[in-house]
Amino acid sequence: MATSGAASQALSFVVFIILARMLDPAAYGLIALSMTVILVLIAGSRLGLEKLLVQLDSPDKIDTDTAFLCTVVLGTALAMLLWLTSPLIADLVSTPELERVMQALAPVVAIKALEAVPLGLMIREGKYKAVALSTTLSLTAGGVAGIVMALNGYGVWALIGQELVKAACSLITLMLAGGWKPGFSVSVRAGRRLLAASRHIMGAEMTRIAQNHADRLIIGSLLGATNLGTYTIAAKVNQAASTILLDSLSRVGLPTLSRARHNTERLRHVYYQSQRIGAAVTLPVFVLLLLTAPLVVPLLLGQQWQASVPILQVLCVASCAGSLGVFNGPLLLAAGRPDIVFRLSIGSAVMGIAAGLVAIPWGIMAVALAFALRAWLILPLELALCARYCALPSKPVWTALPGQLLALTPMMLVVLGIQALHLAWHPWSQLLASVLLGLAAYLVALIVVDRPLVRILLTFPSIVLRRDG
Repeated sequence: MATSGAASQALSFVVFIILARMLDPAAYGLIALSMTVILVLIAGSRLGLEKLLVQLDSPDKIDTDTAFLCTVVLGTALAMLLWLTSPLIADLVSTPELERVMQALAPVVAIKALEAVPLGLMIREGKYKAVALSTTLSLTAGGVAGIVMALNGYGVWALIGQELVKAACSLITLMLAGGWKPGFSVSVRAGRRLLAASRHIMGAEMTRIAQNHADRLIIGSLLGATNLGTYTIAAKVNQAASTILLDSLSRVGLPTLSRARHNTERLRHVYYQSQRIGAAVTLPVFVLLLLTAPLVVPLLLGQQWQASVPILQVLCVASCAGSLGVFNGPLLLAAGRPDIVFRLSIGSAVMGIAAGLVAIPWGIMAVALAFALRAWLILPLELALCARYCALPSKPVWTALPGQLLALTPMMLVVLGIQALHLAWHPWSQLLASVLLGLAAYLVALIVVDRPLVRILLTFPSIVLRRDG
């Protein structure tokens, strides 16, 4: 599942690169502001059922039919609410163009709500390849639609078309590939039970999305769509790396940790090994992206996005904190504590919004710094909660950090050394040399610092591939 998810997100990033070269910051700003609201509504309409169905011992036909009906009703209602309130939201953020964009995207809420049950059942049954195929097909269809519309001068409507086609294709392929069909075996009692069990999962997901997009909401509302577009491009590049690495690992982490939840020793072993592997794989990528951002952005996206470089570098610092806590949320969910994940998400969201509002007078760079600081401040709290509610001390996570940082040092010196030489190389040659030589230096240092971890990393791809199969 992790490898398939990474491939799908890589495809999404390729589409993003193509569209970023054809569209302006204002178009991306309007879509980013709209999707901040829409993603929260999608999480609410899905009720956390895609995750709950994975955790339930044996959901029956009544459970799945009732869950599907709930998503139909709530998804439709929230889509209509968004359409009706779009003029008000546009007035609140002083962006008149936002009204039509949000109304056009309102159907996405209803469509994505219907995915929750078939997606949850497919993940529960281990149909990871089918889920990955659905994602790949929807990304391809949406990407083609967006690119064709952009080439024909549709501007922001190219991004709207991309989202609509992607959502519709995803729902259709999930329903066809999953083999599950909704019925009429609906029960009020089952609905109450499901809602009671999923409310914390839903709340945690909504607040997680809100906290992850609070920076964009603040910037778009107070600094305008163009500034938000510049920020969003940096966030998209960082998000691509985060999604390919962190989200893929997190998706594998929940079912893996859930299977070990009844055995404390096994759970402890799986969690600590997962944290070591996750940090060893993801930290060098984010550090490398931070150091090579002045080359990556203009080469991939064009010189018009040069202002996004320092923002991307700051966001990479925030993602390094995520590398050290990628399995904390899945651990708490596997331990049956979605309420703690929910409260943690609320605290993180409040902290981020407060920091962003304080930083906004100094511009988008200050907002990025504020949210990076939030990410590092919330990490110790996450680890402390895992230690308290899962009986897993956070000390091993912290004690492994010096070794990981020591292994990163040679990589950083190599990349900075190449930049300091000011060689008359083509930018692509310099980027390639920085990446390859930097990663080689990291691997050699990791062998010296933590040889057992290197052995685990060498066998990890085959384990993931077997699991995906």
